[in-house]
Amino acid sequence: MMGDPTEELNLTASAGVAPNKFLAKLASDWRKPDGLFVIQPDDVDGFLLPLTVGRLPGVGKVTEEKLVKLAIKTVGELRGLDSSFLEHQFGRFGLRLHELARGIDDSKVVPDRPTKSIFSEDTFEQDAPMAETEPMIRRLAERVWAASRKETRIARTVVLKLKTSEFQDSHPEPYSIFSSVLLR
Repeated sequence: MMGDPTEELNLTASAGVAPNKFLAKLASDWRKPDGLFVIQPDDVDGFLLPLTVGRLPGVGKVTEEKLVKLAIKTVGELRGLDSSFLEHQFGRFGLRLHELARGIDDSKVVPDRPTKSIFSEDTFEQDAPMAETEPMIRRLAERVWAASRKETRIARTVVLKLKTSEFQDSHPEPYSIFSSVLLR
């Protein structure tokens, strides 16, 4: 697997082997740009617990800062929090954090699956008033539009998802903001 891209195309490849998809992804990032890293089942805690929480999927700058304010910098410290506390602080994602801190991931690896959705996202350094978000939304919409042009399928739904600093999801009326961005 690793020989083909390196020798034939002069590309590098990294691979991670682990008990589940989440840990394999972390492992594949461990020896970039060109390496193999294996996490044995008995080594999961030794690998996972010292990591900074920012290494967990879905933990961006805002989530990491909120965790740091709660005195949580490592996965080991995160593991010390119970699921109800994390759910209260982060909503449904708090439950996912609880699982990830324990190395739990039941998602399946599905090779060659068709693309189900196209998205682009950004986390702002500071909260932005809605009136100031149009250029940001346009930039994200342009990225999605460019990616969608490579697909042969027809779009069915366009969703704009906003998340406040309190991690509350906001779903405006369908097409209300995006209609002026995508359908011009």
